[in-house]
Amino acid sequence: MTLRAAALEVLVEKGHFEPKVAVAIAEAIDMAISGAQLVTVPVFESRLQELTTEFKSELRTEISALRQEFKSDIGGLCHQLTESIANAKVEGIRFTFLAVIGLVTVLTGMMYFMLQHVR
Repeated sequence: MTLRAAALEVLVEKGHFEPKVAVAIAEAIDMAISGAQLVTVPVFESRLQELTTEFKSELRTEISALRQEFKSDIGGLCHQLTESIANAKVEGIRFTFLAVIGLVTVLTGMMYFMLQHVR
């Protein structure tokens, strides 16, 4: 017994419809189902697997691009930090040299003053 015949039998016997009305209802239901584009579980799972694979591929690509961008940014920051440290060393040496020159100048002035006024 086909599905349509079983549906007609249910409509006529249990629903107490006239056979013509039962046929019309069955045809209407059949047309509605055929136009509905129902998705079966295997088709849904197949499409879901395709989308998951595509999403994973795009995610890997994005992560790889971000990783490369991060590496280049870190490299640039490392270079800037190295330059800053080198500049700080130069400034420290310059400050130390000027402090020593100033100290020698002050000590020389004190020695001159002591030699002139101590005699």
